Parts: sequence; structure tokens; C-alpha cells
Amino acid sequence: MISKCFFISLTLIFCSSCFGQQLKSLAESGDSKAQFDYALQIYSESMQAPKCDEILSWVKKSAKSNYSEAQFFLGRAFYKGECVSIDFEKSYYWYKKAYKNGNSEAGYNVGKQLFTGKGVAKNRDKAVEILKKVAKDGENLAQSYLSTIYMKGWHGPKDIKLGLYYLTMAGESGDVFSIQDLASRYQKGVDVKEDVEKAIYWYKKLLNTPFKRQAKDELCKLDKAYC
Repeated sequence: MISKCFFISLTLIFCSSCFGQQLKSLAESGDSKAQFDYALQIYSESMQAPKCDEILSWVKKSAKSNYSEAQFFLGRAFYKGECVSIDFEKSYYWYKKAYKNGNSEAGYNVGKQLFTGKGVAKNRDKAVEILKKVAKDGENLAQSYLSTIYMKGWHGPKDIKLGLYYLTMAGESGDVFSIQDLASRYQKGVDVKEDVEKAIYWYKKLLNTPFKRQAKDELCKLDKAYC
């Protein structure tokens, strides 16, 4: 007797196949989101040996139709050399397109490339302006990067107060490295007044992250109630 599991598996395969065909049809009709989603589907089905030419063909079609996620994908691909040769100028071009279409993470990358001069003429004033804008919109990578810029004095004199402002913003936005940094700073009194309560506050935020074990150990040192 054919098992129930076999029928369920067969149904799932059939449904997946139908969905794939529908997605391809939408992509072929010019739907920019479908084009990008179809590219991702091809990627997921060929992860061991990605069909780069086919994937990039669909992503580029989507990107040229102003779909920001596809533009961001191309920016990252050219920056990291995924399916293409590394090309920082093309990376900047596509990240900028995505940023103009409202992608805040792309804005962070545009700002960072402007700040470092990768693929574009260095312009730190413009970079900081863009980073501040997307940081205000909640982009924690930009918040964290601004913190480093001010605390290390990469753009003018060191400004620990402003650096801590952006570091705290990044921590509250969920950036685990910023949270870890804040917890350690308040525990040891680095650039801030030592504050056990604030250290505990930040370490507790690490309990659901890969830094869980470290957070538990440090919480125990700060308050035996956490041991």
C-alpha cells in the first residue's frame, strides 16, 4: 500500500513545480518582483553549482526595472565577487540605485564606499550625510559605522559623546556587536561611568544571540542572582 507520506510528498513537489511555472510566467511577462524572485528560486535550486548566467540575467532585468532588492543584490554581488568579478565601481552604481529607491541598507553601503573611496571618489562629508540619514531611518549598520567614525576620529577630532550616541542607537536597533560593546563598556567603565545596571541591561539583550554564553557568564559576575 502506498503510504500517506508518499502522497503528501508528491503533492508538495507538484505544488512547488506549479508555483515555479507561475513565477516564471510572471517573470517572462515583465513583472520585476517576479523576475527577482525567480532568480532567487534558481539560486536556491542550484546552490552547489549556481547557474550564475541565468541568475544574473533575471536579476539584471529586475534591477533595470528599478526593483530595489535586485539592485541591492547586484551591488553586493559586484562588491563581494559573487557570480561576477569584483568591481567596486559597478557595486557603487547599483547600491546607489537601490538607495535612491528607498533601500536603507544600500544607503549604508553607498556611505561606506564614499567614505573609503572604494569605486568612487572619496567624499567623507557626503558619506557622513548619507550615513546619518539612513541611521535616522533605523539602519543599524550605519549607526554602528558612525559610532566608529566618531570614536576613532576618522572624520575630524574624536567625539566620544557622539560616538556613544550612535553606538547606543545601534544597540537599541538590535546590532549584537554594538550591544556587546555597550555591555562591556558599562561593566568596565570604558569611555563611560561604570554602571552595573546598564551593563546588566545590555548583557540581558545578548541572551538570545550567539553571545548567550558570554552574556550569562558576565551577568553572573555582575549579580549572583543570574548565576
